[in-house]
Order: sequence, then C-alpha cells, then structure tokens
Amino acid sequence: MQSQAKLGSEFVAKLTAARSIPEVATAYQEWASRQMEMAAEDAKRIFADGQKLAETGARLLSNPTVGGPMATTGATRNPE
Repeated sequence: MQSQAKLGSEFVAKLTAARSIPEVATAYQEWASRQMEMAAEDAKRIFADGQKLAETGARLLSNPTVGGPMATTGATRNPE
C-alpha cells in the first residue's frame, strides 16, 4: 500500500521534472488516478470494518450470556 506522503512526493518530483504542459497534465492524471484508487481501497476497508463491527454487536446483543448488556446485570429478556 502506497502512502499519501509518498504519492505526493512522487507527484511533486514529476512536476519539477516536467518540461511541457502535456507532461504536467500526464503527471496530474496519474496522481489523480492513484488518489482515486487509494480512496476506493480505504472505503472498502472502512466498510468491511464497519460490517464486522455491526455483526459483532448484533451477535453480542442477541446472546446475553456472552457479554451482552444483560449479562452483567443479570436481567432477563422477558421479565414476565
């Protein structure tokens, strides 16, 4: 995984070395494309982590003997 700092550093180096407007445009297009790829990768990881969190929370809430909120209080689900 490439870091934002490394990507930015490479972009600045390409801009500095560019000798024409088309070279600058190419450098920018490559940078923007990689930025979008990195954002998509980050979004996928965030979504996967959120999904795991939701699944774990649902599992804990559905089984109070494993550490759900009712496990520590001794309460029952149906106090009838």
